[in-house]
Amino acid sequence: MFFVLVSFSVFQAGHTDNVEILDETCTTYTVLCPQNYMLEIEQFGRCILEGEKPLVDREETLRNARVLDKAFACCR
Repeated sequence: MFFVLVSFSVFQAGHTDNVEILDETCTTYTVLCPQNYMLEIEQFGRCILEGEKPLVDREETLRNARVLDKAFACCR
């Protein structure tokens, strides 16, 4: 299976356009994410104040950072 995120653009607050290619099939879709950053900060606050488990853990964050590092390295 081959997967590539071709483009990612925010065209208005709370809406994100994505184009993905999966096994040579191109799919375009819009993700609705109203006030996404506010929701993240609120959840972070609950983690601190109420002991809630983070939705995004350290391991996932490191995996994402490694993927981004490799993507940026390919662009050089």
